[in-house]
Amino acid sequence: MAAATTTNTAAARLLASAGGSLTLYTSRICPFAQRTTIALHDLGLIDAIEPTPTNPNGASLVEIDLANKPEWYTATINPRGKVPALKLGSGGPILIESALIAEYLYQAAGRTDRLLTNPEDAHTRYAASRVTEAINDAFVPAFYALLREHDTEQQPAATAKLLSAVHDVGAVLDAEGPYAVGSEWSVADTLAAPFLARLVVLKHYRGFDLKDASTARDENSARFVRWATALLEREAVKQTTAPAESLVVAYAKYAGPPRV
Repeated sequence: MAAATTTNTAAARLLASAGGSLTLYTSRICPFAQRTTIALHDLGLIDAIEPTPTNPNGASLVEIDLANKPEWYTATINPRGKVPALKLGSGGPILIESALIAEYLYQAAGRTDRLLTNPEDAHTRYAASRVTEAINDAFVPAFYALLREHDTEQQPAATAKLLSAVHDVGAVLDAEGPYAVGSEWSVADTLAAPFLARLVVLKHYRGFDLKDASTARDENSARFVRWATALLEREAVKQTTAPAESLVVAYAKYAGPPRV
């Protein structure tokens, strides 16, 4: 019960800071947008990712078709045409960039435990930043490189690079877990989870199964697998991840025909 009370208090604090309401412009297929929906779910402001023009919880979701962006979106919300974008209040400022929005949500909600911003958390915050850096700089580029590699003769090399990235991320994860920096969820988990949720796409198009490919390699890779499993079992991740079938269809433009 204590956790629920904290979440409700955090949600109320966030809404008050935002002028009473939040409107998130998002796309369920976009991993960057999912960073923000995970944070909103974690804070108790959404239950799922269905578009909600009016949400009694105080956060509304507006789905943007990335293949056919409406003119009003680039004209009035985000000139870059990217998601996510977060509007505060009925006519307040608009925030962009997924990591910055997720951090804003936790900060405005007073969830310093998620951000690890208390002085005594300095070392843990550093560890969380190392994980985020490894995901952004190693795992995500290797993920997309394998997905976009249509040459079957080059795919083994791309797979090896992804496995190397898995090892590198595993090396900076907390040894005990289950989350990035220990037993508690942090912003590092929020920022990484959407990309792990899209491993189903690599399995479909490239036959890449993280558990089969990584577990036997070394402890760092095995640690990554345990972490990925824990993240994908988190309710905030499950409820904000699009169905696998939708992701496979959406990523076809990158991957080409499925593996046979």
